[in-house]
Amino acid sequence: MFSTLRGLGLCLLLLLTGCVDHWARPGGTPAQLAYAKQACESRAMAMFPPVLQQIMTSPGYWTPQQTNCHTQDGRTHCRTTGGYFVPPSFAMIDHNEQARDSAYRACMYSDGWILAKDKDEAAAITRSAPPPLPPPPPASQPREPRKN
Repeated sequence: MFSTLRGLGLCLLLLLTGCVDHWARPGGTPAQLAYAKQACESRAMAMFPPVLQQIMTSPGYWTPQQTNCHTQDGRTHCRTTGGYFVPPSFAMIDHNEQARDSAYRACMYSDGWILAKDKDEAAAITRSAPPPLPPPPPASQPREPRKN
Protein backbone atom coordinates (compact mmCIF):
# COMPACT_ATOMS: atom_id res chain seq x y z
CA MET A 1 0.00 0.00 0.00
CA PHE A 2 2.77 2.45 0.94
CA SER A 3 4.71 1.77 -2.28
CA THR A 4 1.53 2.40 -4.32
CA LEU A 5 1.00 5.75 -2.60
CA ARG A 6 4.64 6.64 -3.08
CA GLY A 7 4.38 5.74 -6.77
CA LEU A 8 1.21 7.81 -7.11
CA GLY A 9 2.92 10.77 -5.45
CA LEU A 10 5.88 10.45 -7.80
CA CYS A 11 3.56 10.24 -10.79
CA LEU A 12 1.70 13.39 -9.72
CA LEU A 13 4.98 15.20 -9.13
CA LEU A 14 6.16 14.29 -12.62
CA LEU A 15 2.86 15.41 -14.09
CA LEU A 16 3.05 18.78 -12.38
CA THR A 17 6.74 19.44 -12.92
CA GLY A 18 7.28 17.51 -16.16
CA CYS A 19 8.77 19.05 -19.25
CA VAL A 20 8.63 22.80 -19.57
CA ASP A 21 5.95 23.68 -22.10
CA HIS A 22 5.59 27.23 -23.33
CA TRP A 23 1.90 27.95 -23.75
CA ALA A 24 0.72 31.30 -25.07
CA ARG A 25 -2.45 33.00 -26.20
CA PRO A 26 -2.71 36.35 -27.93
CA GLY A 27 -3.24 38.83 -25.12
CA GLY A 28 -3.03 36.09 -22.49
CA THR A 29 -1.79 36.98 -19.03
CA PRO A 30 0.30 34.86 -16.65
CA ALA A 31 -2.69 34.62 -14.31
CA GLN A 32 -4.93 33.35 -17.13
CA LEU A 33 -2.27 30.81 -18.12
CA ALA A 34 -1.88 29.57 -14.53
CA TYR A 35 -5.65 29.21 -14.20
CA ALA A 36 -5.95 27.37 -17.54
CA LYS A 37 -3.10 25.00 -16.66
CA GLN A 38 -4.60 24.18 -13.27
CA ALA A 39 -8.09 23.70 -14.69
CA CYS A 40 -6.87 21.50 -17.55
CA GLU A 41 -4.62 19.42 -15.27
CA SER A 42 -7.54 18.84 -12.91
CA ARG A 43 -9.88 17.91 -15.74
CA ALA A 44 -7.34 15.55 -17.34
CA MET A 45 -6.59 13.91 -13.97
CA ALA A 46 -10.30 13.37 -13.34
CA MET A 47 -10.79 11.86 -16.80
CA PHE A 48 -7.67 9.68 -16.70
CA PRO A 49 -6.55 8.99 -13.11
CA PRO A 50 -3.23 7.22 -12.64
CA VAL A 51 -3.32 3.48 -13.27
CA LEU A 52 0.02 2.41 -11.85
CA GLN A 53 1.78 -0.87 -12.37
CA GLN A 54 5.15 -1.97 -11.13
CA ILE A 55 7.19 -3.61 -13.88
CA MET A 56 10.52 -5.35 -13.84
CA THR A 57 13.07 -3.40 -15.86
CA SER A 58 15.93 -5.83 -15.31
CA PRO A 59 15.76 -9.40 -14.00
CA GLY A 60 17.92 -10.51 -11.12
CA TYR A 61 21.06 -12.45 -11.96
CA TRP A 62 24.16 -14.04 -10.48
CA THR A 63 27.49 -12.47 -11.35
CA PRO A 64 30.02 -14.88 -12.75
CA GLN A 65 32.49 -16.23 -10.24
CA GLN A 66 36.11 -15.78 -11.17
CA THR A 67 39.22 -17.05 -9.40
CA ASN A 68 42.59 -15.40 -10.04
CA CYS A 69 45.74 -17.08 -8.75
CA HIS A 70 49.34 -16.00 -8.64
CA THR A 71 52.45 -17.59 -7.21
CA GLN A 72 54.78 -15.72 -4.89
CA ASP A 73 57.77 -17.22 -3.05
CA GLY A 74 56.71 -20.70 -4.09
CA ARG A 75 53.23 -20.29 -2.65
CA THR A 76 50.07 -19.97 -4.71
CA HIS A 77 47.62 -17.28 -3.66
CA CYS A 78 44.13 -17.31 -5.10
CA ARG A 79 41.37 -14.76 -4.85
CA THR A 80 37.78 -15.44 -5.87
CA THR A 81 35.49 -12.60 -6.87
CA GLY A 82 31.91 -12.45 -8.07
CA GLY A 83 29.34 -15.10 -7.50
CA TYR A 84 26.85 -12.79 -5.82
CA PHE A 85 23.22 -12.09 -6.63
CA VAL A 86 22.16 -8.78 -8.18
CA PRO A 87 18.46 -8.26 -7.41
CA PRO A 88 15.99 -7.31 -10.13
CA SER A 89 15.18 -3.64 -10.84
CA PHE A 90 11.64 -2.34 -10.91
CA ALA A 91 9.91 0.82 -12.10
CA MET A 92 6.40 2.21 -11.87
CA ILE A 93 4.51 2.97 -15.06
CA ASP A 94 1.23 4.81 -15.45
CA HIS A 95 -0.99 3.30 -18.13
CA ASN A 96 -3.05 6.53 -18.36
CA GLU A 97 -0.14 8.95 -18.70
CA GLN A 98 -0.39 9.41 -22.48
CA ALA A 99 -4.19 9.73 -22.45
CA ARG A 100 -3.98 12.25 -19.59
CA ASP A 101 -1.35 14.28 -21.45
CA SER A 102 -3.50 14.28 -24.60
CA ALA A 103 -6.57 15.40 -22.63
CA TYR A 104 -4.54 18.20 -21.02
CA ARG A 105 -3.26 19.46 -24.37
CA ALA A 106 -6.73 19.25 -25.95
CA CYS A 107 -8.13 21.27 -23.05
CA MET A 108 -5.45 23.95 -23.43
CA TYR A 109 -5.97 24.15 -27.20
CA SER A 110 -9.75 24.37 -26.80
CA ASP A 111 -9.29 27.33 -24.46
CA GLY A 112 -7.30 29.16 -27.14
CA TRP A 113 -3.78 28.43 -25.89
CA ILE A 114 -1.03 27.63 -28.38
CA LEU A 115 2.00 25.45 -27.62
CA ALA A 116 5.04 27.51 -28.59
CA LYS A 117 8.42 26.01 -29.38
CA ASP A 118 10.24 28.23 -26.87
CA LYS A 119 9.92 31.17 -24.50
CA ASP A 120 10.58 33.77 -27.22
CA GLU A 121 7.89 32.41 -29.50
CA ALA A 122 5.44 32.33 -26.57
CA ALA A 123 6.19 36.00 -25.84
CA ALA A 124 5.65 36.91 -29.51
CA ILE A 125 2.29 35.10 -29.55
CA THR A 126 1.22 36.85 -26.36
CA ARG A 127 2.16 40.26 -27.82
CA SER A 128 0.22 39.52 -31.01
CA ALA A 129 -3.09 40.32 -29.34
CA PRO A 130 -5.66 41.83 -31.67
CA PRO A 131 -6.64 45.38 -30.81
CA PRO A 132 -9.27 45.54 -28.10
CA LEU A 133 -12.85 45.64 -29.26
CA PRO A 134 -14.76 48.86 -28.74
CA PRO A 135 -17.27 48.71 -25.91
CA PRO A 136 -20.75 47.64 -26.98
CA PRO A 137 -23.31 50.39 -27.46
CA PRO A 138 -25.62 50.96 -24.53
CA ALA A 139 -28.59 48.66 -24.53
CA SER A 140 -31.78 50.38 -25.50
CA GLN A 141 -34.44 50.48 -22.83
CA PRO A 142 -37.60 48.54 -23.61
CA ARG A 143 -40.49 50.85 -24.24
CA GLU A 144 -43.44 50.81 -21.95
CA PRO A 145 -46.75 50.03 -23.57
CA ARG A 146 -48.76 53.09 -24.56
CA LYS A 147 -51.77 53.90 -22.53
CA ASN A 148 -54.82 55.02 -24.40
